[in-house]
Amino acid sequence: MCESYIGATEKSVARIRVSQAGQFIRSMFWIGCIGFGGGSALIPVIEKEIADRQGIDEKQNIDKDVVVASITPGALPVEIAASIGRRKFGIRGMIAGAVMMALPGALMTVALVAVLSVFQEKILSVVNMISIGVSVFILYLLFSYIRKMLKDCGEDGKHRKMKAIFLMLGVFVLSFFISSVQVLILAFFSIFFTRGNYSKKNLIILTGIISSYLLTHVQVFSFDLSGWHPVVDIVMGILGCYGIFCNIADTGWKREKNWGIIAKDVGTWVVFAAVFVVPVWFVNHEIMCFSGRGILSAWMSFGGGDAYMTIADGIFVGGGMITSQQYYNHIVPAVNVLPGSILCKTLAAAGYYTGWNLTQNIGVGLLFSIAGFGCSIAASCSIFMLAYHLYDYLITLQVFRIIRKWIRPIIGGLLMKIMVMLCLQNIGMVMTFMK
Repeated sequence: MCESYIGATEKSVARIRVSQAGQFIRSMFWIGCIGFGGGSALIPVIEKEIADRQGIDEKQNIDKDVVVASITPGALPVEIAASIGRRKFGIRGMIAGAVMMALPGALMTVALVAVLSVFQEKILSVVNMISIGVSVFILYLLFSYIRKMLKDCGEDGKHRKMKAIFLMLGVFVLSFFISSVQVLILAFFSIFFTRGNYSKKNLIILTGIISSYLLTHVQVFSFDLSGWHPVVDIVMGILGCYGIFCNIADTGWKREKNWGIIAKDVGTWVVFAAVFVVPVWFVNHEIMCFSGRGILSAWMSFGGGDAYMTIADGIFVGGGMITSQQYYNHIVPAVNVLPGSILCKTLAAAGYYTGWNLTQNIGVGLLFSIAGFGCSIAASCSIFMLAYHLYDYLITLQVFRIIRKWIRPIIGGLLMKIMVMLCLQNIGMVMTFMK
């Protein structure tokens, strides 16, 4: 009788766990469907649904998820969903939570851009008129982002706010000469190399390296030094790694880490990405280039979904994978009016247009979009899980504190360029209508 009671109890517990897992998956999908307003706006929704209403997880655990997601690149709500799923339901819960959170918005976005790519000649004028109206809303969102960023900087003092304004304006001007990705490369190199130590020696070296980078990458000068840019890139990589290693040496490891769990969690997302990418490789080999750039873009996306738009512009438009019209007239309006993670929606839509531009085949476009969707989740969650397990150590590193302090003004400068590009694009469409 005792054994039958224990067996019945174990079955009841298992049923409760399965029931909770089902509730969790449904909740993540529902939140993904109503996910308007960006990742930060979903934090209270997730807390209320998971902690208060269902009791699946505790609020303090979700608070840590929010902090880690905020200091790492990637899709914030997707990362939080993956973390809750991993903590409560294991590897399967981690994957299911992330996918369900990102799926609704990505599906709607790809469906919309697929329609636009096939029927754009017939409905182009209507789409352009709608995109003009949506662009006004996007400009308002970007302006609000910059205004809030400056307000937050002002709370730390007038001196900090003035520094943020000068940094933002400097990045804005620089972004017209080099790509957004190159601007971020210079920013991260400066942080990694100096580690906040602006000694005379460091400033001289930093000025020399940045000047060399601009001379070898900017084509506006009468002389061509582009042949030297691999040398400059290598020197920057060496000095940047040197700065990081010095920071690690100065900080030291506080305690032992369970590298087995870290490898399991990160490795799961590597396999996840491969499952989405490798089958498409048999259809078109260009998927490797796209997926590599997609993962890189996700890892560079500090500052939220609005910031990712600048990264995607530099990597996919600047890289010649999609056209400026496809990006600004179709993708940007779609990802801003539909719910879900901007990063996941943008990468899925960019995947569709990359496949479409290569083959003019809607099937290949859809395969590329599925691969982009998988890469967006894998890139976000892999770096998040690594940071989650190393969180107590990473917050002691000076480079991460500096990145968190100054990344938003840098992104603000890049967003100013996006605002200018949107205005020019819309002015061009209005002029076309008036002819």
